[in-house]
Amino acid sequence: MRLHLTRLISLVALTCALPALSAAALAADDVCTTSTLPIDGTEVTATFCTAPARVAVGGTATVTETFRAGEKSVNSSIDIPVAASDGVSRGIDDIKLDPLGLKRSLHVTVAYRAGRATLEHALLLPGAIPLK
Repeated sequence: MRLHLTRLISLVALTCALPALSAAALAADDVCTTSTLPIDGTEVTATFCTAPARVAVGGTATVTETFRAGEKSVNSSIDIPVAASDGVSRGIDDIKLDPLGLKRSLHVTVAYRAGRATLEHALLLPGAIPLK
């Protein structure tokens, strides 16, 4: 009976872990970059992810953005029109940071080049404080 109980516990643990493993596997395929931004004494990690395939000129790159402070996060996405195969395409987004417990917003410029999105500029609002 003890052997059956051990197997049952293992099965339950595996079943509970599968959704997390699947999400991790999907995220592992994305190309991501990370920047850290100090905001009002809180370290905010900004992550920008794109699908691994390069987008052709004239296409649109979808960038998934995640801003995290501790256990709290806020997600957004932007579509960046790809203008030149050897150049940089840019998109802008405004992110409200209220879900992170910060009464601020970020105005960000995201650069897309060769299948990778990076944070190019970040402006903290109100106050127009440049962070990057």
